Amino acid sequence: RLNAALQTNIRQQDSLRQVRYTGLKLLNELKPLFPQIKSCLYAEPWLFSDSTGTRPLQRSYVLLSSASSLNRADRLKIERWLKARLQNDSLHVVFE
Repeated sequence: RLNAALQTNIRQQDSLRQVRYTGLKLLNELKPLFPQIKSCLYAEPWLFSDSTGTRPLQRSYVLLSSASSLNRADRLKIERWLKARLQNDSLHVVFE
């Protein structure tokens, strides 16, 4: 029983580590196609609302910084690719 709890804890920690490095993985995959992208942040914060009284909602965000401005077509390509890559149609993508 203790061994099963330990294994569950190890899996949870590994999952958290995977999320922590998602931004780096995405940056490494995007850089060859869009070399002007300089940094990538991936986060899964919780949204709390006091007006609805409902449970908090988890959101996913990608923030991309580039050396030069990306045109609209490239931004759309990147956003579509990120949603497919992360299998998350509700992903919020922010460009700066």
